[in-house]
Amino acid sequence: MNRGSSSGKQNGTRTLLGKQPARSLLVDAWPPLSDEVTSDLCDSLENMLSVACNISGPSRMPLFSLLVLSSYPELLHPLSYVKNNFPRLQQACTDLRSTIDEARCQSVPGDGDCVVQGLQEACAQFQRQNSNTTQRIQLVSLSNLGSDSIADDKSDDCASQSSSSSSSSGLSGLVDVIKLDTDPLCLQNFFSSWLIDSSTDSEHLHIVLPPGLTDTTDIIIQCDLHERMINPTQLPFQGQFTLHPDSVMMKTFPTTSKALGISLPIFRIHVIGLMNASAMCDSIVFGMPMIAQPTACWKIDWDDLEKNQQIFRCLVHLLLEKEKVMIGQLENVLPNTSTKRPHGQAEDKPLGCFVFLPAENGTLLVKSVASQELLLPFQIPAMVDNCSEESIQTMESSLSKLELIDVFNPLLWPCRLYECLKSKLKKADPKQSKKRQDSMSHSGSVQPSAGVPSAQRNKTFVLSSAVSGPRCTTTGVMHSNTDRVQHRFQGKPLLPFPTDL
Repeated sequence: MNRGSSSGKQNGTRTLLGKQPARSLLVDAWPPLSDEVTSDLCDSLENMLSVACNISGPSRMPLFSLLVLSSYPELLHPLSYVKNNFPRLQQACTDLRSTIDEARCQSVPGDGDCVVQGLQEACAQFQRQNSNTTQRIQLVSLSNLGSDSIADDKSDDCASQSSSSSSSSGLSGLVDVIKLDTDPLCLQNFFSSWLIDSSTDSEHLHIVLPPGLTDTTDIIIQCDLHERMINPTQLPFQGQFTLHPDSVMMKTFPTTSKALGISLPIFRIHVIGLMNASAMCDSIVFGMPMIAQPTACWKIDWDDLEKNQQIFRCLVHLLLEKEKVMIGQLENVLPNTSTKRPHGQAEDKPLGCFVFLPAENGTLLVKSVASQELLLPFQIPAMVDNCSEESIQTMESSLSKLELIDVFNPLLWPCRLYECLKSKLKKADPKQSKKRQDSMSHSGSVQPSAGVPSAQRNKTFVLSSAVSGPRCTTTGVMHSNTDRVQHRFQGKPLLPFPTDL
């Protein structure tokens, strides 16, 4: 472990995507690949590269190169940065298709030196980027296994032979042999695994439990966290995967006034099937949950409102009775003017998936669920068969010290949000405070501003109450500010005038 990682461990921190490796893909075009395998291979690679180029945050795959091995090694894409480089990467995938098609027409296969020369070229590119980079070669054998799996003993012999041949050729590193099915899903999972954080310099999570048995210190279980899906908020079209596009759009506007007049689409989720409530895995549910109930829109006719409520209640009742949930996809709504392309062509948008869960109170809980493109491969770790008696006793003693909670009530679990927000707002900029003091000293009188729009003045309310004697005898009444103040404001306000209460 290096010094930086050591200091990070002492401070309780870790590096974010600190050691994402560069990737160099060598495709052996001999024996000839079929049209179907070639199409699936190139499509899977291009799909992964499209995500790697568009995902925000630190680069999950900093460098990438592509070589094809036929009668001679051909460099289709040199080792270069992935971010903001998708046109060149897409062209490299197109060249890969055509090169494999040309190799299929050749009658003379390439010799073994072609593979060695390709590996030497890939290692040379790594060394030009960073002389301290160590290479770990992963040999993938495409076959019809039905599922992807690690190679057996026979493949291990092949790995040792490949390792010895690479050492004799001056190539250093380990060789892992993997047998992969030609199924498109297996190919996509293989390439998508390149987007996962592969660093093992530090753990991600500490689970703190009460002391066990006669111990006086807490039990700390160290864990690694693995992503189950790509975070949609790091991708374009994030509003298509959640029912909060207003919140997403508000991030673009610093003030409320600049967001006035923006129209939002009415969601249309097309239900495509039913599923058992117990079959929904929580690991694929994400985002903010929403509660759906019959509309109370005053523009709809009263008879239509009552009929809509009856249908909604019957839907919830039947889903509860059958213990089913509904799965639906978000339909493409009319594009906003800001999402149109220069030539007037509407921009294609993905179709987010949602699940509707019935509730006993007659409502539907709406949650976002992961679709195929958002999933990341996850390999279930090997389970420990036998637990020692000492470990079992220690954990039983620790768990017995925890409070037994019958029902989780969020009202009993504050997170100190209000205190933190108020503390954050108290830390005002000294320069702004000085300007405010200067404006107070130079202003002779306090006069309200005439620059407050009428739309905002109508949103301002004054809470008034009638007071009789020492006690208030009537409840507070909300009055519009425009009803109480008939004259126009003049001048500049001393303090920011509240427009939204």
